[in-house]
Amino acid sequence: MTKIAYFSITGQTKRFIAKVPHIQSVEITETNPFIEMDEPYILIVPTYVAEITEPVNDFLETGNNRSLCVGTFGGGNRNFASLFCFTV
Repeated sequence: MTKIAYFSITGQTKRFIAKVPHIQSVEITETNPFIEMDEPYILIVPTYVAEITEPVNDFLETGNNRSLCVGTFGGGNRNFASLFCFTV
């Protein structure tokens, strides 16, 4: 089973992850984005604010995280216009 790594600003992404049954997840936080993954994972991030790129980039640059990422899922809403999927 593939793990999920996710970043949540307002808690919406965290609530989404909590509804996915039987999944192992790791939360990326602003205070500690330097979590090292040891197996393939899917990255899930909100996609409407430029500020999230730094913690997510720090996470991706830690250890082998970039090479272990097998997919990226951007959450958000098309109401965000040009910022929809901005960070993916």
